[in-house]
Amino acid sequence: MSDYVLRGIRQSLERPTREELFARIARLPPIDVDPPPSEVLREARERR
Repeated sequence: MSDYVLRGIRQSLERPTREELFARIARLPPIDVDPPPSEVLREARERR
């Protein structure tokens, strides 16, 4: 195989799977966003 194809295969194998990504995200602590995104979106819609 060409070096290009082999490099692409290696890179894809080094990336986490979807399941691994979901598990990592699930372990993250929740964040407190102020103001809430719903409020920001509502205000943006009202300005239109």
